[in-house]
Amino acid sequence: MLKIKPRLAARKIAGALFVVDIEKETLHEFNPTAAFIWELVEKRKDKNEIIEALCDCFEVSAAEAESDVETFFKVLETKDLAKRQ
Repeated sequence: MLKIKPRLAARKIAGALFVVDIEKETLHEFNPTAAFIWELVEKRKDKNEIIEALCDCFEVSAAEAESDVETFFKVLETKDLAKRQ
């Protein structure tokens, strides 16, 4: 499971998600798919639940959804916005 770092401000505007890291004073923009995954992480959904939701919502294969989730998780970890538990 991934846990979002505290002290982040997030706002969805026109399908894109903007996340501000208050401590680092950085702004991150995520596309609609990434915003969808972010919202599920915020709801404390595990990786398999997120993959299933992506398959249902975006009509992609499980393999493609898993790849997208893993890629996005790595982006969040690299940008120090979240960490795995």
